[in-house]
Amino acid sequence: RFLTARCNLATTLTDEDMDLLWGRSRAATSAEQAQRVSQALDAAEVLFLNLAGGSETAESSKDHGPQLLPLGFANDFLRYRSSAVQEYVRSSCNKLRGALAVQSLAIGDLD
Repeated sequence: RFLTARCNLATTLTDEDMDLLWGRSRAATSAEQAQRVSQALDAAEVLFLNLAGGSETAESSKDHGPQLLPLGFANDFLRYRSSAVQEYVRSSCNKLRGALAVQSLAIGDLD
């Protein structure tokens, strides 16, 4: 629900999709599942890059909706670590994308 709500996903993820995304499942069962998980990964990467960049915090909000990071978090934790945290997010997502691509090839998805 979090990914669907916060990342504006066009599709709803199933429990099996989440198992694949978090590594509890070894391989995608279909090309469609691999595509859903890939879209979720792309959306999550954008969200976490924004978080690591100091967006989505109480300080950066122009609205009064719920924020993902508490007041002061960006200044206390992210100020000097933002680029390193963003690189970690990119690297982790690329690793997951590579594993997903190998799994997709294994089930015969050549698109």
